[in-house]
Amino acid sequence: MLVLSARLGEPLRSTFRPEAMRALLAEHGFEVARDEDLSTIGRALSPTNGKATQAWKQMSVVTAVRAPAGAR
Repeated sequence: MLVLSARLGEPLRSTFRPEAMRALLAEHGFEVARDEDLSTIGRALSPTNGKATQAWKQMSVVTAVRAPAGAR
């Protein structure tokens, strides 16, 4: 996996707004399961991570799942 990530140019980044990312994922048959900013993720991990990531509210991680066949 590490080799594949390196070949793809990890880290993969984009500048999509949440609505645009949802639309793009839906266009390709996915639906958003979670969309959380890094500050929220950091707080969920630990108080130390929460403090370290509190300024990163503009960055988010989206988790998507393949939409059911009838929903596409």
